[in-house]
Amino acid sequence: MQVVFLFSRSPPPVTDDKAKRYLQDFGYVQASSVLSSRPGMQGDVSGPQSLLKLAISKFQEFAGLAKTGILDTATKIKMALPRCGVTDAPLAITSGGSSGFKWPKNRLTYSIETWSSDLPRDDVRRAIAEAYGTWAKVTNLQFEEVPAGGNSDIKIRFGINNHNDPWPFDGKGGVLAHATMPESGMFHFDDDENWAYMDARKIASTHTDILAVAIHEGGHTLGLEHSRDESAIMAPFYQPTVDDNGNYVYPKLKSDDIQAIQSLYGRNTGGGGGGSSWGGSGGSSFTTSRPMTTTTKKSWFGRFFGDDDDVPTTSRPSRPSGGSGSGGSCPFYIDGFTPSDSYSYLFSGSQVYIISGTRVTRVQSIRDLFPGGPSSVTAAVFNPISGKMLLFANGQVYAFYYSRLRASFDKEPDFPKRLPSDLGFQVTGALRWVNGHQILMGDNDEFAVYDEFWNQVTLRNRISSYFPNLPRGVKGAESPSGMTVKAFTSSEAFDYDSRRKTIGQHQSLSSYLTCA
Repeated sequence: MQVVFLFSRSPPPVTDDKAKRYLQDFGYVQASSVLSSRPGMQGDVSGPQSLLKLAISKFQEFAGLAKTGILDTATKIKMALPRCGVTDAPLAITSGGSSGFKWPKNRLTYSIETWSSDLPRDDVRRAIAEAYGTWAKVTNLQFEEVPAGGNSDIKIRFGINNHNDPWPFDGKGGVLAHATMPESGMFHFDDDENWAYMDARKIASTHTDILAVAIHEGGHTLGLEHSRDESAIMAPFYQPTVDDNGNYVYPKLKSDDIQAIQSLYGRNTGGGGGGSSWGGSGGSSFTTSRPMTTTTKKSWFGRFFGDDDDVPTTSRPSRPSGGSGSGGSCPFYIDGFTPSDSYSYLFSGSQVYIISGTRVTRVQSIRDLFPGGPSSVTAAVFNPISGKMLLFANGQVYAFYYSRLRASFDKEPDFPKRLPSDLGFQVTGALRWVNGHQILMGDNDEFAVYDEFWNQVTLRNRISSYFPNLPRGVKGAESPSGMTVKAFTSSEAFDYDSRRKTIGQHQSLSSYLTCA
């Protein structure tokens, strides 16, 4: 997967034609449909106005603009901003060759194969080391620069125009750099740019800050996609590193960046990670075991579902207040289960049980806690990245965001939505896997990876192929503890080792829960 950083200074708003091409280029309409010459096809932005309006609204939602569905000036200015060239919409992830966007190890090497024509080598090396060190500070990742021409995981080059990859640079301005997701390890800068390293005077005029670009592109080489938080390092739009007073502003990770990288590789536990090293001779290489080919099922499982590292619990809502509770009585069965912050939510019939640890602390009507929601659910899952609680019922998905100001869940506009037709089964369970993927499950040994932002399925397969030994009828799961997932069927709680694919301790729901 290619990612390209686009840049221009004070660009004018794009034209209507360029805006439509932008929606196609960045994934707001299906590429296969765009290529069709038949008007009115899904994704043909020159066809029915409703399709164009939907695509514009999707972009506006992603970019934090008012969702007018109209190509207004604010929207066209946003489209003209410098940005990364990877599509914003996760339209598809194939099961035969996708990288999975995660390295299967925590110790990585990089080499600088060619150099900038206008920066001293030591400045380039410092910038790269600082960029990867920024990610290492919040994870257990380790980085080491090794000599060029060897077996490094990530190879960094400076090049111009056609530089021996499928994505030629375009001269000064425009494309600044590009990179690929794991495990490709390609990371290229456009040497036609005027690069500067933390030099506020140059950056404020005609130069580009190599450190800011290196942190962003380095994030892509580690498996990060774009953030919807416009202040995040991994936001698609370029952010200047000089303030109004001409002072250099050191690029820092935001909470969204940290949550994203830790969802792949875990927190920095202080056990030898959190560093990036380089020396006068480029460091010394070490031996690494090469990953299995992506054509094997075992390799694809490990790389797509990212089951090699610990993932911390990250979430937002806290315990809601108000509503009609009925004490802490125990449920007899589970329709849906999902963790959120210090609390978990267990859905049973028309009730939702709020749980701290294993103790039921409150019981409310689903419709009291989630106004405008369904009377009962078949599954539920909380997305800590978007802050949305998703409820599934009758072939639809409802989305709620927890308002700390009102201490209540508010239904998101545009929801409920009909689940995509290519899902192909009735949702009977949902959970977030150890790497953050949202998994929807059905009764007939089927599962799908689901993205609620686009209401799209990005992978579909059989549960038994990817989750061997997992009991039928899983309803939900707690956030993982190490590689162990506490999962639930309608009446039981059990441990599932996501690495060994084995079942550990299991107990009845009544013995697992503590009820008043």
